[in-house]
This record gives sequence, C-alpha cells and structure tokens, in this order.
Amino acid sequence: MAGNGKALKICVLSTTYPRNERDSYVPFIRGFAHALGQKYKVKVVAASGRGVASEDALVGIKVKRFQYFWPKAWQRLTYRGGMMESFRNSFFAKMQAPVFMLSFLIKGLKETKDCDIIHAHWTLSGFVGVVCKKAWKKPLVVTVHGGDLLGLPKWFNRYVLMNADVVMTAHHDMAELARKLGRKDVLDVKNFLDWDKFSEKVDVRAVRQELGFSGRDFVVTFIARFEPRKDPMTFVKAARLLKDYKTIKFLMVGEGSFRHIVEKQAEGLSNLKLLGARHDVHRILKASDLFCAISPLENVFSTTIIEAKALKVPCLLTNVGVTSRYFRDGLDAYLIPARSEKQLAQAVLRLANNPALLDRMSGNSESFLQKNGFMKEEVLRRHEEVYKKLKSLSSW
Repeated sequence: MAGNGKALKICVLSTTYPRNERDSYVPFIRGFAHALGQKYKVKVVAASGRGVASEDALVGIKVKRFQYFWPKAWQRLTYRGGMMESFRNSFFAKMQAPVFMLSFLIKGLKETKDCDIIHAHWTLSGFVGVVCKKAWKKPLVVTVHGGDLLGLPKWFNRYVLMNADVVMTAHHDMAELARKLGRKDVLDVKNFLDWDKFSEKVDVRAVRQELGFSGRDFVVTFIARFEPRKDPMTFVKAARLLKDYKTIKFLMVGEGSFRHIVEKQAEGLSNLKLLGARHDVHRILKASDLFCAISPLENVFSTTIIEAKALKVPCLLTNVGVTSRYFRDGLDAYLIPARSEKQLAQAVLRLANNPALLDRMSGNSESFLQKNGFMKEEVLRRHEEVYKKLKSLSSW
C-alpha cells in the first residue's frame, strides 16, 4: 500500500447511485463519496439507468455502472423506489434479480482488483464485496441502512455481516438487528450529509410561490417513500381532519407502492399537495414550517430527519423504538404516538400556534447534530479511523 492517505484507493459498492446532480436517489451515498474524495481516490460501482453512460464522473467521483437488462429502459429493479419494493411488486423485476447479481459481481470483481479497501453499502452490495474480498484479499467494510436487514433473508444478511472486516450503521435499530444475526462489533458511524446543498442560499419566498403557498401559510411536510413503514396514510388522514383550517397546508414528497392509495385518499383535499419525487429536498425543507416523520417502527436516525435538523426545520416525530432516547420532547423534536391521525392533527395545530416552541426546537438543531456525531468532520474522522486500522492490519 502507498504510504500516505491521499493514495488510498477506496472502491464503493452500491446498488444505486445518483445518475446526475439533480437525482434524488440515495443522496447520502453521493455525500459519502464526495467527502472521501477530498482526501482519497474514490470510485463507485453501481447499477446503470436509462440515459446514463456506463462510466461518468459525478462531482469529481468516477462511477462505473453495470447494465443488468437490455435495453436499459426495461430495467425494473433500480431507480424506481426501493429495490425491495420493486422486487416484491413486479414479476419482471424478480426475473431480473439473478442477472442483476451476476452483472454486479462481474463489474465488482473488475473494479475492486486494484483498490485498497472495499466499502459496500447495504448487504446486497456487501455480498458482492465478500466475493471480491475473497478473490483479491482486500479488506471489506459494510454499511447497513435498513431496507437490507429488514427485507433480505436472515441467512443472507448473516453471511455478509460475518464475512465483513468491519460493519457500521447510523441506525440504532439496525445495529440491534445485526447483533441478533451474530455480528456483535457493529460500529456507530453516521451517514454523510450533503453539506454543500445545505449551505446553498434558497429564496424561500420563491419556493413557496412555486408550490402555491403564501407567506401566511403554515406548511407541514412529509418526505419519505410511500410505503407502510413510513405510514403516509396517517399524514393524509390528519390533513383531512384539518381541512377547514385555511392557512395550514400539508405537503407530501415521495414515490412508492402506496402512491395510488395516497392519491385516492387525498382526492378533494385542497389543503394537501402531492409533489412526487424531488431532487431539491433541501429547498422544500427550507420552505417548510414543520417536518414530519411518522414511522410506526423507528425514527433513529432517518436521513431526512437529519437533513431537516441540519436546515434547522422543527421536527415532529412518532415516539417509537428508542426515539425518545435521542430526541428530547419539546427541545429536539415534538413527539407523538404512532398511527394516530388525531394526535398528529392536534400536534400540528398546537405547533402552528406556538412559534416560541418551534424556535426552541430549531435553535437546538446544531447542538443535537454535534452531540450525536453528525457533523461532517466527525463522520469523516470515524471513517478514516476505520480505514487506517484496516490499512495497519493488512498484509499487502
């Protein structure tokens, strides 16, 4: 291995990666690659998409893409929402899964041969990483995010986790799942945020006008996949309960298998706007008065929650799992029970009429991020510690 950090070559394996700078898919992986690319030689292996070249350089990072079905326009597993949802909801996607894994393996073996460290995101990529690790004798880091440990078979996840040199996650509940599968030494390392976007100046008034909101409106925003584990229906039902409050507006951003159900239930609601997927989540958040994450399962630490905190947007969260261990009610976020449209509606009304409470939660955002290890410098330092340890233990 070369003798300085700058020469360290890291190959990132990810099922998906933004196809362009406006793409809304997995922005935290782009933030991860971009931050590491400031010090190390980083390249990414990910699936291709319609209209995307097999090789590109997004924000200075080399991206090597593999095609898994021909023509590209017929690919159904990636860039259509979560891979697990695509697999469950499409027979055509199920047919493509074996070819996807084979194509990923071939591309991964080619691109990891000359790297120093393999870093896979999600256990599906981790499986490819395990094969590459064994083939080229390279150290392997696997970061788990949620959809993998919740959606893939236990035996598959256990195999990947037990064959990785390092396993890390930003999510407490995922660390617990990994430990139950036998991997006891799971590192708590937070995801990178796209700090460049967060520092961008946004004309909030212009964004509100674009969305059809006035300066008097209290904008309540839901940003997540429209899937049961994010509970979009409770948000729609709360909007219906508050339909007579003319200055309270509800905004939903996202896609997913529940979209058609959400659209049907939202019919006739003039106080609810559906935007679909957006590349400019930071602009939407800055134009919002309140961000809601109402999963019935866990709220530590959703990427969008942390993005809202970074932009100092007050957050309303469901008090599930260990949420209250990290988010102090009324200080870091406003906590309510899960699956209750009545409680959500009441909370929105209270917050809309309590600017002091909103200001208090907003003002605590930076200290919250620092205390919980989300600042860019801290996340980078934790990754570097892992890489340096692997470097010192390696024998090549």
